[in-house]
Amino acid sequence: MADQLSSIQTHLWVITVLIGLFLLAGVLCNYMRISEGRDLKKMQKLANTEQYSDLLAMTKLKLRDEPGEGNARVYLALALYGLDRLDEARNIAEELKAKAPLHYAEASAILDAIDAAQAEA
Repeated sequence: MADQLSSIQTHLWVITVLIGLFLLAGVLCNYMRISEGRDLKKMQKLANTEQYSDLLAMTKLKLRDEPGEGNARVYLALALYGLDRLDEARNIAEELKAKAPLHYAEASAILDAIDAAQAEA
């Protein structure tokens, strides 16, 4: 009887630890998602206020930490376009259009803006 009680207590502790780990993982995921949203809002604000040099610096830092971040690549292309570095912006936008289907519309819009700017020049 004592062996069975000890076994039940051990199983309860294991289950409690597993539940705690799941809760900790959930909190960590929420924190990461919130901080990612903060960066996106900051990039949007920099783009809306046409602070392209600051936007360029921020996107490069973001891409250094997370090379596959699609939103940062969109804002990188936008910053390069705003700084009249059209060839670099075109390369980033074409890469986005080819490799990131979720950002196809943004990449197409940037490419259209680049074409219009080059046609005016």
